Amino acid sequence: MNIDRMKRVIKRIEEAPDSKFEMRYFVNHCGTSMCIAGHTCLEAGMKLVKNEVFPDFVDKDNNVIDPQTVAKDYLGLDEYMSDQIFLGRWSDKTMDEITKEEALNYLRNLVQGNAK
Repeated sequence: MNIDRMKRVIKRIEEAPDSKFEMRYFVNHCGTSMCIAGHTCLEAGMKLVKNEVFPDFVDKDNNVIDPQTVAKDYLGLDEYMSDQIFLGRWSDKTMDEITKEEALNYLRNLVQGNAK
């Protein structure tokens, strides 16, 4: 895992209002809140574009990207850790129940080597 990049993602999430974090969506239907992977995509330089249903993340050439894949690659994660982090497998709660603070605590512990 790229620790420096993860620290930047943590800072981005910390600075976002609680209403801008929602684990169940890469990005919600109006583009106002997103999960760990969504915040990671923004940190990686992806941008949001509106479409008819849900906004999409696009790269610099306006190609629609898969948020989990981009976030995984940006942070240097393997498939297991990608699923663990972005699908909330570190929590016994549903994605709807995971709060911003719980996600941040997990990420901070991960960076410190105290979580898997």
